[in-house]
Amino acid sequence: MKKTLVAMAALAAIGTASAQSSVTVFGVFDASYSINKGSVSDVSGIAYGNLSTSRIGFRGIEDIGGGLKAGFWLESEFDGSSGAGQSGTSLDNTTAAVGGANGLTFGRRATVSILGNFGEFRIGRDFVPTYANESQFSATGRVGVASSIITQVSVVGTTRSRASNGIQYVLPSNLGGFYGEATIAFGEQADNAGTPAGAGEDNGNYLGARIGFKTGPFDISVAAGKTDVTRTGAGNGSGVGAGNTAPQGNDRSVVNAGVSYDFGVIKLFGLYSVQTQDNTVANGVGWSALTAVQGRDLEAKGYAIGVTVPFGKSSFKASYSSLDLENGLGAGTEPSADKLAFTYQYDLSKRTALYASYARVKNNDSAAGAPGNTGLTAGGGSSIRQRGLGGVAQTSTTSSSNGFDFGIRHNF
Repeated sequence: MKKTLVAMAALAAIGTASAQSSVTVFGVFDASYSINKGSVSDVSGIAYGNLSTSRIGFRGIEDIGGGLKAGFWLESEFDGSSGAGQSGTSLDNTTAAVGGANGLTFGRRATVSILGNFGEFRIGRDFVPTYANESQFSATGRVGVASSIITQVSVVGTTRSRASNGIQYVLPSNLGGFYGEATIAFGEQADNAGTPAGAGEDNGNYLGARIGFKTGPFDISVAAGKTDVTRTGAGNGSGVGAGNTAPQGNDRSVVNAGVSYDFGVIKLFGLYSVQTQDNTVANGVGWSALTAVQGRDLEAKGYAIGVTVPFGKSSFKASYSSLDLENGLGAGTEPSADKLAFTYQYDLSKRTALYASYARVKNNDSAAGAPGNTGLTAGGGSSIRQRGLGGVAQTSTTSSSNGFDFGIRHNF
C-alpha cells in the first residue's frame, strides 16, 4: 500500500510538471557542395549552412501563474562539414570571438526571459534589432552564396548580428499589427578603463531598436543600432589602450529599413541599409583591404530587391543587391559591387529540402593601385558566406566572381 501511494505521488508530480513546463530540442543540419570562383583563384568543397545556418538548440517555457511565463533559449552553431562546434561569443561587444576553435558555445543565442501580456523581457546574448530586418526582408537570405551583398561587408564589427550582456524588450503580439523590440547591452568596462583613465568606460555599450507594422500581405519595418567604441592611439587600431594619445570616438552604427508585399503567387522584398564607422583608422573591413581616410567616417550604403515564388513543393528566389563603400583610401576611393543571386528549393518533406544557388558579383571602381587589394567574391567577404570551405577564392578589384551551392537541409 505504501509503495502504491509513493508511485501515485510520483506520477502526479510528473503530470503537474509536464502540464506547466516544456523543453524542446531543435536544430538544422545543412550541408552543401560549394564552389567559389574568382578571377585569380577558385576554391570548392563541402560547406555548411548555406540555406539555413546549421545549429542545435534547447528552449523551454514554464507557466508560473498570474498570466506570466518564464522561458530560456540556448542555441549553438556547428560546422556540418567537420562536426566542429563554432565559438561566437564576444565579452565586451567589440573584441573577436573567444573560446576554443572547436568549442561548442551558445554564441547564437543564450537568453532567459519573462513573458506576459506586456510582451517579453530577455536577458543574455541575442540578435540585435537591425539583424532582424536584414533577415526578414532579404529574399535570398543572409547565408550562403545567394545572400544579399549587404550582409557580405561589415564596417560595424561583432554587434552587426548579436550583442552580449544585453537586456531586450519585445512588444506583445496584440498591438493591431505593430511589432518591434529594443535592446541595451553593456560593454562592462571598468570606470577607469582606457588611456587616459576613464576614456573607455563606455566601450562596447550597445543600444538599438526596431519598429514595424504588418497588416495582411503588407509588412514594413525600420531599425537602428549603435555600439560605442573608444579608440586611443592614432593609427594603432581600434579599442581601448591602443596608444597614449587623446581618445577619439570610433562608434559603429547601422540603420536599415525593409518592406515586403505578399501577392500569394509571388512575394516582393526591398531592403536599404547604411553602416557607419566613425573616425576610422587603419583597420580594414575585408573589402579591397580599404579603410577610410583617418578622421573621416567610413560608410557602406546598400540596397537589395528580391522576389520569392512558391509553386507546389518548390520555390524560386531571386535578388539583386548593390553596395557602395565611401571615404576609402587609395586609387578609386569609393569602390562598389553588385550581386545577382538565385536559389531553387525543392521540399522532399516538411523537414527536408534540396537546394541549388547561384550568384554573380561584379566589382566596380575598386582601389586597383593599393597594395593587397582584392575585390569581393560571390561567396566571400568580411563575413564568409560559404562557411566550411578551407579557403577563400580571390578576385581582382575590377572583375566578376561566380559562386554555387548544391545542398540538403534537414530541420529537426
